[in-house]
Amino acid sequence: MSINSSRFSDIPSSWRRFVAHSIDEIVLAILCTPFFIQVMVRMETQGQVSAHWALVVYFVLVRLSYDTLSLYFFQATLGKKIMGLKVVGHFANSEREGLSFWQCATRAFGM
Repeated sequence: MSINSSRFSDIPSSWRRFVAHSIDEIVLAILCTPFFIQVMVRMETQGQVSAHWALVVYFVLVRLSYDTLSLYFFQATLGKKIMGLKVVGHFANSEREGLSFWQCATRAFGM
């Protein structure tokens, strides 16, 4: 079985992936600001760090939705788009072939 060498020659450098990931974390930090504000308000008023279960659900859903929906509709998150990267499925026949929703969701879950 031969390895498709042209497919492996298109693997982006580590620094581009790192910068793209950093941009995505900044975007997620902005989107999750309401979560952090609520935790800080609770810490100030109650004297302890606590979060209501709904806030935790919000935090998790924002993170999963950002990755899943970005990859499904654009084949890239904002950070990847800025860095000129695109996610292609392992079994894709061409770069234009998108990912399935299931592939995007499992990727967001880290599977």
